[in-house]
Amino acid sequence: MLTQIDPADLLDGGLNVVGLICFLIAMFIAIYIYLSKRSTTTAFMTLVMLGGFLYTLGNVMDKFGLWADADRFGESFAFFYASMIMVTAFITILQYQLIEQELSLERIVDHAEEVAINVSTIAAELGASANEVDASAAEISETTHKLDQATVAQVEALKKIEAEAEDIDEHAHEILDHTKDIDKVMEIITSISEQTDLLALNASIEAGRAGEHGRGFAVVAEEVRKLAEESKRSVSSSAEKIEEIERLITNTTKAIDKVTVEIEDVEHHEEENEEALRRIMLASDQQKASMDDLAATAGKLGNLAEELKDTLDIHKGEIQVQPKQTRKTQQKGGMK
Repeated sequence: MLTQIDPADLLDGGLNVVGLICFLIAMFIAIYIYLSKRSTTTAFMTLVMLGGFLYTLGNVMDKFGLWADADRFGESFAFFYASMIMVTAFITILQYQLIEQELSLERIVDHAEEVAINVSTIAAELGASANEVDASAAEISETTHKLDQATVAQVEALKKIEAEAEDIDEHAHEILDHTKDIDKVMEIITSISEQTDLLALNASIEAGRAGEHGRGFAVVAEEVRKLAEESKRSVSSSAEKIEEIERLITNTTKAIDKVTVEIEDVEHHEEENEEALRRIMLASDQQKASMDDLAATAGKLGNLAEELKDTLDIHKGEIQVQPKQTRKTQQKGGMK
């Protein structure tokens, strides 16, 4: 049974009718959009319009006295609907945050995958460079080894030359000693020649005193004196030659001594070069070992980068599937 309506309520009810019509039109538009896109946002807007329509309908029924409890029903429905809207909005916000996090994670995975590819490329280049350096180190080691062998052979040859020079020097000193002995013999021969010459001169004098009987003896004495003079001259000439030989032997000995000293100096430098070559060989071997380790490490790094890339590709595929599932969940939630 209709009750008498207050004019103010009538005016208020008329305004609510206008609002009811507006909410009804907006609700149909929202339903149309929802059916087209089927997203959480359109579902949320449809619920908002539906809630506004029902709340306004309750006010109209209350203002026109069609339902006495419509006011309390509208307030209860508004409270329930507001709670439902808050929950729906909270869920929607969480879903959008989840989508944003998934997209951010996807970007991170893409960046990590790019880094893994760069690391793999760098590892490959590093391995190639290490192999080149390793090959160069091996070549240097081989060349140094050959130089070391040549140096060792040269040192051995110098030692032999030094030993032969020492033998020559020793023989030269022995010859020099023998020439000194010859000098002594020559001095004795010279002394004998002088004495023989003196005796021949005395014999000639005595033969002159003997007269006719000593003439033959005088001739012999003169011949002996001539032989003594000739021997003296020969000994003098031989002494000069022996002195020249002694001088040459002395100079040769000095030259051999000088050469021996120079050979010892060269031998010392060659031994230093040999030691330096051995240190170079050791450093080259160590460098080769380090390059081998570096190449092995680069290979392991490249393998790890490839494994990381494969793992990231798997996770990237999973991440790309999750937003689709989230959108489907949103659409299902909107349909409900």
